[in-house]
Amino acid sequence: MISGDGTLNVYGGGEKYGGAGIGGNYNDNVRNLTIDGNMSINATGAHSAPGIGSGRDGILYDLTINNGNITARGGENAPGIGAGEAIGESGGDLHNLTINGGNIQAYGGKDAAGIGCSDGGDLKGTISINGGNMKPVGVNTLPVWVAEMAEI
Repeated sequence: MISGDGTLNVYGGGEKYGGAGIGGNYNDNVRNLTIDGNMSINATGAHSAPGIGSGRDGILYDLTINNGNITARGGENAPGIGAGEAIGESGGDLHNLTINGGNIQAYGGKDAAGIGCSDGGDLKGTISINGGNMKPVGVNTLPVWVAEMAEI
């Protein structure tokens, strides 16, 4: 859980095998990540990784954002918030993402949605947006990655 007041500026590492600004490194799965508080967060992912979520070839399980002023920027081919790009045989999947409030700006990297899965990944659960002020921005794609199972 990430909570509190103040400002947090984070950058994912890795030039070729990217890590998320908040979440997982290359090939790491992320489970039960919650952001809750009145803080300001600026999170930028490395190559193929989101600002907030799983790194490249990782799987994102259950990310919840309850509040805050959040700006998340994905690296090339990665969403601002979601699952990192799937290059290998597995990874890139997003199981559940819930946003319950806050001021959220999510910018996808080249060819990526602002919120959702990266290229090669699948939505395995839901994306639920229950409140807040949203500004998802996709680059050469939709702002929010949508599949039949998505609840937006």
